[in-house]
Amino acid sequence: MHKIDRESCDEGEFIYRMNEKTVTDKLTGTYNKRYIRDRLPIDQNYCNINNLQLSIIMTEIDYLDYIKEEYGQGALEKALLVFSKIMKESIRSNTDWIGRYSTRKFIIVLGDTDVNSACTMAEKIRRQVESTSFNYKDVGIRVTSSFGVYGVNDHNIDFSELLSKVRRNLQKAVISGGNRTISNLRKVYGVSLSKNSENNIKLMMLDKQINELREVLNEVCFTLEDDESKPKRLVISQRMDELIVEYMKEINNIK
Repeated sequence: MHKIDRESCDEGEFIYRMNEKTVTDKLTGTYNKRYIRDRLPIDQNYCNINNLQLSIIMTEIDYLDYIKEEYGQGALEKALLVFSKIMKESIRSNTDWIGRYSTRKFIIVLGDTDVNSACTMAEKIRRQVESTSFNYKDVGIRVTSSFGVYGVNDHNIDFSELLSKVRRNLQKAVISGGNRTISNLRKVYGVSLSKNSENNIKLMMLDKQINELREVLNEVCFTLEDDESKPKRLVISQRMDELIVEYMKEINNIK
């Protein structure tokens, strides 16, 4: 009887480990995008049912491309490992989790946490990263990191829209110089921004969106036949026009 229980336990542990492998990022040991896609809506629903607050942090290492160009792929991977280790040591193991959202971006999901507490967590990690150095091939390397924070007020918000909102805050942090935290409370940690600086951040984000749409438009024109591309070109052009109008309004606000 004891033998059967042991085999059953070993089999259960094996299945658990195999399942973990399918949802774990091989390099950093954080969860992968598949897990993010499956787990985040569950957390949203749980917090909604139990009337709990939920906050999301999206983060990335600043100037990661420079690290790769200057020191090589190995240094980039070491930086990501050090970064993920600091994040893992900073979160609560029973309620929080980390996922690798893309090559350079991570998200931290904080259950039963308001946006102010999430900002405190992000700042704790940011300062720890800033004060940490690591060695790669006998070279000491320091990095900084940027954070976008979003407190979920509407638990019925669409999954992709939620990620879009927290990503937008991260973009603001990166575009404004990096090594800072920006939340949907319009608070900026790590640096003080004037009103003109906030407008400049918005201008840079609008400019980035316009250029991205311009690239998409060029690709559509080159890859599709004229009749086929016309509806798509019209939609993209209309959106570009809206962004350009918004861009010009921001310029007038600065003046």
